[in-house]
Amino acid sequence: MPETEGTAMTVPKVADTAVIRGASQTSKQLFRGQESGFTLLELLAVLALLTLLMGLVLPDLLKSYKREQERANIRRFLSILRTARSEAVTRHQRVRLRVDIKAGRYRVEGFASHGAFPGLRLENPHLVWEDIDRRTGFIIFYRDGSSSGGRLGFADSTGRQYRVEIETVTGRINLKVEGR
Repeated sequence: MPETEGTAMTVPKVADTAVIRGASQTSKQLFRGQESGFTLLELLAVLALLTLLMGLVLPDLLKSYKREQERANIRRFLSILRTARSEAVTRHQRVRLRVDIKAGRYRVEGFASHGAFPGLRLENPHLVWEDIDRRTGFIIFYRDGSSSGGRLGFADSTGRQYRVEIETVTGRINLKVEGR
């Protein structure tokens, strides 16, 4: 190829081929004797180990999650009780917390506060009863901080028992945990 004026430098076509051929030989030399990646057997072994670990860990993890959800429901109920007592003292009027034993739900009358006891069994409730069949009961907080008193027992899925007691004179709310 003849050189023309105004062009810097041209490389002959033969040299381009030589460079490409040289590069491919260089890359072959780089990877010769080295294997990259994993074999199918190695991948299957890792997958088997992961499956085994998940089989051992996942059930306990799910149980822990469920147990913590149940504990959170108890804490939420205690918080609602304390809020109801506080509201009775602050507003100088009685506040009733209605508990539907059969449905496992509760609600503070006149407020948006309500909730349920999912995953918990209600046991041995002692409340002020609204009806003869003891389906619905109340815990009443008075403006001086006292209450009608009451006791609610709960059992979670592991057999642990919680007993919430509301003192009559002081309206104090206590939680006792028994079992595992």
